[in-house]
Amino acid sequence: YRPDRLHTYVREIMDYTERMARAEIARWPEGEYFFEDAIDDDGIVPGPIPIRLRVRVHGGELEMDFTGTAPQVRAAINTPVTFTRAACFLAVRAAMGVELPHNAGFARPLRIHVPEGTILNPREPAAVAARALAAYRTVNTVIGAMAQFVPERMMAGDDGGNALITSAGR
Repeated sequence: YRPDRLHTYVREIMDYTERMARAEIARWPEGEYFFEDAIDDDGIVPGPIPIRLRVRVHGGELEMDFTGTAPQVRAAINTPVTFTRAACFLAVRAAMGVELPHNAGFARPLRIHVPEGTILNPREPAAVAARALAAYRTVNTVIGAMAQFVPERMMAGDDGGNALITSAGR
């Protein structure tokens, strides 16, 4: 196929997927839902690091707002916003039917707001080498919020990445 024709087909497939995703979300109960999880600490400063999420289902769209999430930390557990978005996509995609094609069209009805300067969207030069820990917790936070309105579609959360161990010394 010529590139222009191929691009047309790809665009049509993604538009189709978007329509299917919007129709799926439109079947979910409209409303606002809140969930919070926390990482125990960052290994430097004691105390919990909250990940807060407010989800709004409205008109075939899903708005996800992480306002209130902890500020970025000195330890390497900050997660780049691309990882945060991927964690949201994972949880939402798991709640949609298997007949939905797997492409970026499913994400078009999602509105994801992650404030800059938080553990889920740190400012450079943030430490991010162990980013998976906060990403695991983000998936669990999205699952916790969505379980309030589509419990039959949500998987159980996991251990939140607690198996990640960091050792250091001098």
